[in-house]
Amino acid sequence: MGCDIHLHVEKYNERTRKWKDVTLKVLNDYYSPEDGDKIEEKYSTVWVNRADGRNYALFAILADVRNYAEDLSPIFHPRGIPNDASESIRKEHCAWESDAHSASYLTLKELIDAAPDYDEINEVGTISPEQSSELDKGNLPSSWCGGTNQEDWVQRSWVRPFTSLRDLITNIKLTLEASYSYSTYAAKDKPNYDKDYRIVFWFDN
Repeated sequence: MGCDIHLHVEKYNERTRKWKDVTLKVLNDYYSPEDGDKIEEKYSTVWVNRADGRNYALFAILADVRNYAEDLSPIFHPRGIPNDASESIRKEHCAWESDAHSASYLTLKELIDAAPDYDEINEVGTISPEQSSELDKGNLPSSWCGGTNQEDWVQRSWVRPFTSLRDLITNIKLTLEASYSYSTYAAKDKPNYDKDYRIVFWFDN
């Protein structure tokens, strides 16, 4: 069974001293009213779509979810939904009931500070003899599995470049900047990535 992420971005309002959900969403092409709201959500977040959707290495880094790689430590283990999370996020999380797991949050600054530590990751997988031969030549596998009944397949490990965390950060920032470019806010009101933004997220299988 696959695992999906539900990710929101919040902005802190200094005046009200509250967090607001500023998640930008697009219509989900896979949504069908006949299926019910637990099959597919009507809208999906822009940045999760751009961050490869079901990216288990990214999930492992964010919250130790589907952590199949060797020595891949998360930025933080799941912290839960923050007590001061915006009402819309808390309501959506509650609506998923026991299906929601590994809820957590990270500030955008925490993501940015952690990114250099995840430019490469150790990968472990079961690959075919042909892939193993190519790996010996320095050609990394493009696909692998956790295990197989194929007797001649072997488990190997390798280091591969990883850009998904930086891509997630970039896509969030670009989306936020785009929202401001169409607004009438003054320059001083533009996103302050050091303290004003965080992601709040959870997973379902």
